[in-house]
Amino acid sequence: MSERAESAEPGASAEPAASAEPAGSAGPVGRLIAGRYRLAGLIGVGAMGAVWLAHDELLDVDVAVKEIRPPFVFSELFGPGGAPGDGAGGEPSDGYAEDGWEASTEAWAARALREARNAARLRANPHVVTVHDAVVDGGAPWIVMEAVAARSLQEAVEDDGPRPLPEVAHVGLAVLDALVAAQALGVVHRDVKPSNILLAHDGRILLTDFGIAASAADPTLTQSPEDSGLPSGTPAYMAPERLRGGPTTLVADLFALGATLFFAAEGVAPFHRDSVLASLHAVLFTEPEPTRDLGPLAPVIAGLLTKDPAARLRADGAAALLTRALRLLAADSPGGLASAPALPPPSSTASPPSGGGPPPGAPPPRAPAARPR
Repeated sequence: MSERAESAEPGASAEPAASAEPAGSAGPVGRLIAGRYRLAGLIGVGAMGAVWLAHDELLDVDVAVKEIRPPFVFSELFGPGGAPGDGAGGEPSDGYAEDGWEASTEAWAARALREARNAARLRANPHVVTVHDAVVDGGAPWIVMEAVAARSLQEAVEDDGPRPLPEVAHVGLAVLDALVAAQALGVVHRDVKPSNILLAHDGRILLTDFGIAASAADPTLTQSPEDSGLPSGTPAYMAPERLRGGPTTLVADLFALGATLFFAAEGVAPFHRDSVLASLHAVLFTEPEPTRDLGPLAPVIAGLLTKDPAARLRADGAAALLTRALRLLAADSPGGLASAPALPPPSSTASPPSGGGPPPGAPPPRAPAARPR
């Protein structure tokens, strides 16, 4: 499978599909959005939005624009179950698309624009897809983002198998940096998973979709908004406390990061099962069983996947263990330290704020020891 040109929505092809416009979509090729962004082709469709490659006619640069629509609208456009590709991999499509909650177009526009502003506040972070603009056109909100040539971590594993352990460590550090920076601004991702992490052709590692929309062609279910009373996220990557109705915090995102790193290293999600209910049961009651030697990554993955949020490895402890793992892996490789790929320096090194780390001066919780194999 070839690499893809990505924006903030995974599953894009290298070239926009010539006839991939969804029936009834408000965005035909050639349409000018907000008097500025000319649609060039459809990149991908998710449960609550479609992503288009576009040209910014004011600045003469290519961008990606995401058209946000309420799920019930996409259910009408694409039929029961939502957008094409939903529910692949043995988990059903978003059953809430038709009757799980009620939302007006105006309410969804306000929510999308609010979340776009949150993402835009993170534009200084090197590990977050940059949001440039948010507009309303044709009665729908549109989020304008940088167009990134990349493929998702999900696609990289599906195409090439489990990732090398040094790459997994780099992914962990990059996503961790983005999550801590977001938490500092009061933003919690809520849906950290492999398909929301982009491996850019220029070497960057980017976290996407800060609650703006669900992903297309993803083998897991993305549920309804948090304000519906149902947890928002992907069951196989959701922390146990969220499934039990607990608050969404950085600590919960860290559990999802642990599951994501396990997937990257193993090639299979630790809690993915043949149904949503089975995945939820696995998250709550089973421990993942690695099938390969995770080496120095074992303590950090085990620590992040601790089911008790009070005992879970915090962000600063995870960063320290990942940095140590990189050094050990590089020292053991034939090329030594020079063999480890470069990674932009973290944008923030301070301890996470309340809810994301231990009190100032307190040592990070000890990571559970890896099970002997």
